[in-house]
Amino acid sequence: MARWSRAGVLLVGLALSCNPGGGGPRDGGDAGEGGYGTSRVYVRPPVPEGALLVETPEFAVGAGQEALYCYPSTITTDREITTRELHSYQLLGGHHLVLFYFERPVAVTAPHECTETEMSNLRFIGGGEESLEQALRLPDGVGVRIPRGAQLVLQSHYLNLEPQERQVKDALVIVPAREGSITQFADPMAVNDGAFEIPVGTPYGRTVSCDITAETRLLSVRGHTHEWGTRFRLELERASGARETLYDERGGLALKNNPPVHNFPLDQPLILRPGDRLLQSCDWLNTTTDTLLFPQEMCASLMYYMPARGFITCGTPVETRGAVDAGVRDASTDGGGNRGCTAPRAPGDPCVRTCHTGNEYGVGRYCTPGGNECDRTRAAPICSADHDPSRPASGWCLRPCATDANCGSGAVCVGDPGRAGCVPVDCRAAESTDGGATDAGMDASMDATTHD
Repeated sequence: MARWSRAGVLLVGLALSCNPGGGGPRDGGDAGEGGYGTSRVYVRPPVPEGALLVETPEFAVGAGQEALYCYPSTITTDREITTRELHSYQLLGGHHLVLFYFERPVAVTAPHECTETEMSNLRFIGGGEESLEQALRLPDGVGVRIPRGAQLVLQSHYLNLEPQERQVKDALVIVPAREGSITQFADPMAVNDGAFEIPVGTPYGRTVSCDITAETRLLSVRGHTHEWGTRFRLELERASGARETLYDERGGLALKNNPPVHNFPLDQPLILRPGDRLLQSCDWLNTTTDTLLFPQEMCASLMYYMPARGFITCGTPVETRGAVDAGVRDASTDGGGNRGCTAPRAPGDPCVRTCHTGNEYGVGRYCTPGGNECDRTRAAPICSADHDPSRPASGWCLRPCATDANCGSGAVCVGDPGRAGCVPVDCRAAESTDGGATDAGMDASMDATTHD
């Protein structure tokens, strides 16, 4: 199972608390105008004896903007903390507040847009209860550990729907467990699909898989979509081929704001074994006028498992369902990889044509220099034509890679280690005849980008 990804970090925060209103104060504290999550005025929350308060400085959320900010705090733990109780406090527009930590402390900074480097080094702890996160509602006797020497980091997500900039400030309270009350430890696990493009006005669905590589005991599972989700399913496929349904819920608003949690008793956990796999399926109906991308829409499972061995995130696309690009068949499900074109490639045609919309990650979508076509493809946000002089007129959307498996169906990883990018198979095969991808050209493309 995969260990970490930037999308995985983001999805856990969003899946824990997709509740723009926040929620009321748990202990009845004075939160100013209307309670935590609805107030415009910050009031320091109640801090029980022995608890640890982590606060952000004030920071701005622009008018009409969505912000995902990280704050490496001034607090580094001087002892191991065992907890099963967190409380988060946000102002109006707060979407989630989640606690992470760095194992190796970094410089304290003001809240800022979370970077790729930060995301890859953060370790997840959980969210509080004021925003319905339910992150640490574990069985009695089970908790999570924050190690000694951990620098605590807050991740704040805000949606400011107002016509003016707002100043906000967040806080999170960590309540240590009573001595002797925790006898076992758990960690979070997420299955995520963040590479979809949901077309307008037609039912659409995708399935991703997660291979189980070590014996894992599940304690809980919940699904998550946003308001355009019509159904969420999580199935367990045993190594024998037998399947059982773990989670099957309908209704986007319920799955967004307060998804049901299915719990397994501590003495009867669901045991996953090597060779099993989880199959996660989401279906949507996009009633907007634009293609829906992550994180505007989501498809994610959040679980807690034992024995604890760190945050796990995984999800490999295996199937798509429904119409894609106004009824064109999705070739990514049969190995073709680059969907969108109904007519076969003719002699002399470029390897990527204007009709191509890319594979399940968006790799292979047709793009032009400065055309911003890859802005619709967050999993493959780089246009090769913006940086590769070997293809000045057009190119394709790509993503950084280490192996072919990072590229999805119908694409391969080309270039030197650390500078490689994904190339449609047709372009790789045609490199000697129509100006397709070369290793040197791909290296030049990747050198010219930030890889973000």
